Amino acid sequence: MLPEGASDEPDEALFLDRWRAMLRWFRETPQFRDTAFVAIGDYDHFHQLPRDQYPPGTKMIPCTFPRLFLGLTTGGSLVGLFGSVGET
Repeated sequence: MLPEGASDEPDEALFLDRWRAMLRWFRETPQFRDTAFVAIGDYDHFHQLPRDQYPPGTKMIPCTFPRLFLGLTTGGSLVGLFGSVGET
C-alpha cells in the first residue's frame, strides 16, 4: 500500500536522470576505448507486419526485448550491462 498522496506512476524525470547518468558514465569512463548501445527488437514494427512476414519460427509477437550497454576496454575486454524492456 502506498502512503497517502503517493503515486504508483513512474517518475519520468527521475527515470531520465538515471538513464542519462548511466550513458554519461559509459561515455566518460577513460578505461573504455569504445562504447555501444544495442537494442534488439521493435515492438511497434511487429504490429505493422502481416503475419506471413514475421521472421521464420515466430509464433507470436514478442513482448520482451534485450538492451545492451557495452564498453570495449583499452585492454581489449568487453564489459557491459544487460537489461530488457517489456511492452504490454
